[in-house]
Amino acid sequence: MTDGIRVCKRSDFEQITDLYRSTFTDSPASQSPSLQQYLEQVYLDNPWVSDEITSLVSEKNGRINGYLGVIPRTLHFQGSPVTMAVSSALMVAPGETGHRNPLVGVALLRRFLGGPQDLSLTDTANDVTCKIWTASGGSIAHPYCYTWMRPLKPLSACAETFLDAGVTQSVLRPLLSCGDAVLRRIPPIKPSPVDCEAVEISSEELLALQNQVPKRAIMPVGEQKSLDWLLDMAGQSETEGPLAKCVVRSRTGQDLGWFVYYRSRNATGRVLQLVSLGNSYEAVLDCLLNDASRNGLAALWGRTEPGKNSVLASRHCLFKGVPWMLIHSANCQLIDSFLRADALFTGFEGEHWMKTNA
Repeated sequence: MTDGIRVCKRSDFEQITDLYRSTFTDSPASQSPSLQQYLEQVYLDNPWVSDEITSLVSEKNGRINGYLGVIPRTLHFQGSPVTMAVSSALMVAPGETGHRNPLVGVALLRRFLGGPQDLSLTDTANDVTCKIWTASGGSIAHPYCYTWMRPLKPLSACAETFLDAGVTQSVLRPLLSCGDAVLRRIPPIKPSPVDCEAVEISSEELLALQNQVPKRAIMPVGEQKSLDWLLDMAGQSETEGPLAKCVVRSRTGQDLGWFVYYRSRNATGRVLQLVSLGNSYEAVLDCLLNDASRNGLAALWGRTEPGKNSVLASRHCLFKGVPWMLIHSANCQLIDSFLRADALFTGFEGEHWMKTNA
């Protein structure tokens, strides 16, 4: 049996699932009894599966000691299709000494970056992956490397962030709820009033809205089958509540934009899409904040769209410079489009829709 890196097979996923649980011990997905089935759906049964662009495993002495998940996608670049490969879940198993050999991760990433895709990308990278990626010739897409968080129940949001779940939170929850009941009705915690409405929509309506977005150099490819699959997979997150998708309309019935997020009552909701049509970002954001407040969320968080920092800050959002979005391509124009923030890149184009990123 030959050691080294090879294409991932379905029979590998029992070992990959065990490796995931031992690597990402704090992830809610690690506790899911259906984790193996979910990983197979993501990496083997997605609508874009390809024989040329595949997930990779590293093998030693007949056992998997490393894994890199890969999903092929298609984007439009200046109107023409290009192939993107999205990497995720880079994992290395501990060796006999209990330490994880970083060279296994380096080898997996470099094998991935040498693939046939036009663009390699990851948008949930940590500092270690960032160092390996850039040392291998990749770039940081700085405009897309910021996330925002907006407290709606500030005391509950702080407890969720800084206190371990369990007895402590259970004891404090009634007191926190009383305090939040007062704070959430007072500006600046209370969202600004809106002169528009959020209306639940179907996936077909969501795709139609996406096709109305003003063109940028890099755009997602709109396909109903693919979007339905993404929404179904995003909806499998057991710990985040229902997935809401809403169009924002003016009082005259004009579509202003849309948002997709988890209505995680009494918790922090993850925003997958927050997109405006034209100059209506403030209205769409305000509608999202009001919708989340009405549904009892403690806070919201999402990736910051380049150029919208000032609007988000005016709505009392907080910012973090993580995670890293990393890109690699032989096409300098593709790289430049990301560096100039000339790409429509939402939570459905990279990895943010996965429940493993909750």
